[in-house]
Amino acid sequence: ETPFLGYCDRHTAPAFFERKHGKKIQFNFVACANQSLKKDIFLELGGFDPDFAGYGWADMELGLRLIKAGYWVRYNKNAAGYHDTSPNLEGFCRRQVINGQAANLFYAKHPELRVKLITRRSQGVMRIYEYLEKHPLMVDINRKLIKKLEKLPLKTLLYLCYGLEIDYHYYLGLRQGIKED
Repeated sequence: ETPFLGYCDRHTAPAFFERKHGKKIQFNFVACANQSLKKDIFLELGGFDPDFAGYGWADMELGLRLIKAGYWVRYNKNAAGYHDTSPNLEGFCRRQVINGQAANLFYAKHPELRVKLITRRSQGVMRIYEYLEKHPLMVDINRKLIKKLEKLPLKTLLYLCYGLEIDYHYYLGLRQGIKED
């Protein structure tokens, strides 16, 4: 296992594993990595929104429409899904830029506080990454720190640096999407 895969196992999926079997879940936990629903309901809601052409938010947007239409989304611990991928930090960051861009589309379609919060479009969060964008040396230092920390047993600090790098790329996508609006 690479240090980055360790990060992914612990920090990108924990919310999915904290769900209780058979309990209702919120729209932001609807993930198409492993989801099923009746075909007639899927068609009734118009399926996936084709405006979401790239990676990110199409599954949660469908989840929000399901909940708004009065359906319950439940977690089933017995449903298994497997992904044959081995993400690396660079590829994951590229995907986060696309995810950030798609977040703007999601918010444009559902301009509600809960969507604004889940897509992290709040001013406080944006200011942190605006600072980093204006000070590229800080981003560069973080990247160099990641390379050094990957060789050391300091996982907590390494995972913080990974999170900052990933979130920074998500922010870049958010900013690109906002500028295009």
